[in-house]
Amino acid sequence: MIKFGLLGWPITHSRSPQIHSLALKLAGLQGAYELFPIEPERKAELAAMIKKVREGQITGLNVTIPYKQEVMPFLDALSPNAKNIGAVNTITFKNGKVTGHNTDAPGFEADLANNGLELSYKPGEAVVFGAGGAARAVFYAFLNNGWQIHAFVRNVEKSKQVVADLRGKGLPGGMKLYGLADLSHTLKRNKIDVIVDTTPLGMAPHIDSSSWPSNVKFPVNCLVYDLVYNPENTLLMKQATAAGLRASNGWGMLVEQALLSFEIWTNVKINRADFNAAWQQTTHTP
Repeated sequence: MIKFGLLGWPITHSRSPQIHSLALKLAGLQGAYELFPIEPERKAELAAMIKKVREGQITGLNVTIPYKQEVMPFLDALSPNAKNIGAVNTITFKNGKVTGHNTDAPGFEADLANNGLELSYKPGEAVVFGAGGAARAVFYAFLNNGWQIHAFVRNVEKSKQVVADLRGKGLPGGMKLYGLADLSHTLKRNKIDVIVDTTPLGMAPHIDSSSWPSNVKFPVNCLVYDLVYNPENTLLMKQATAAGLRASNGWGMLVEQALLSFEIWTNVKINRADFNAAWQQTTHTP
């Protein structure tokens, strides 16, 4: 039987088991998707988990915080985008090698397209909050399509290495790093097409927080995208819609990256429309 799983901490809230169980059903495959929580104090267990993939005990793994970079030394190879992003969220064993992939970036790009924003159609400018593990994939998606990124972080010094790593990949886009106090000034000088929040601000149970300062006006005619999907309507999204803007949560990205991981593991492509229809027939709601 096929066995998949999610590696990370904490992961009890994850919707991945439901998503992949439905994907298995749609693909007509017998299998299971399990959670493998590993506390940071026990990260030595990462090597044992990767060994299980190598030995065929586990068909494939997803990886989430805080291990998207921690697992990389235990792998034999990286896909091109995982290498460029510097983070792994999908692991498989094929052709004698345990390989790390990153489906977060194409998953993010696909869901922006679902929201009417084709990154490759016309490069523009983006405001991104945060520079952590989740941000790396977002940065890559924009830079790889020639976009200009204005990244806002709490600690500029701490985030400089992430920017330096991506700048060194020769991607066509550009990127600047700012402190949060520079937001208003930057908005006045640039035409922003999309705002993306990669931070956990606004995530349940801390639903009363937002990266967007209440005293700063939103740019006109831009999309606001919050990677948080619980709650379904975050405070940032409420702020954006109150300003007359389109807003989306990260549920679509979660599904897109999951189905891409599933395809890597099984070579079966699940149609997104079919998945959405089947999901709506279940009791699951994002």
